Amino acid sequence: MDKDVANSYYARKRAERLKMLREQLRLSREQFVVWCGNHFTKSSLRSWETGRYKGLSEKGARVISESCFSNGVQC
Repeated sequence: MDKDVANSYYARKRAERLKMLREQLRLSREQFVVWCGNHFTKSSLRSWETGRYKGLSEKGARVISESCFSNGVQC
């Protein structure tokens, strides 16, 4: 598989999982940003959920993962 195609595929998969997490928590994008401690913007979240610009960054994933852990959400 071409490296660009693989990166795009994985960006879309991360985007789908992130959006599914937010929807299962029943939070708007704005609420989700606050829930995660305001460590990123609503526009960053929107880009991550659509897979734009290579999708969710490692730093963003870490922040979201830590927020889930501290709020008792297993993902």
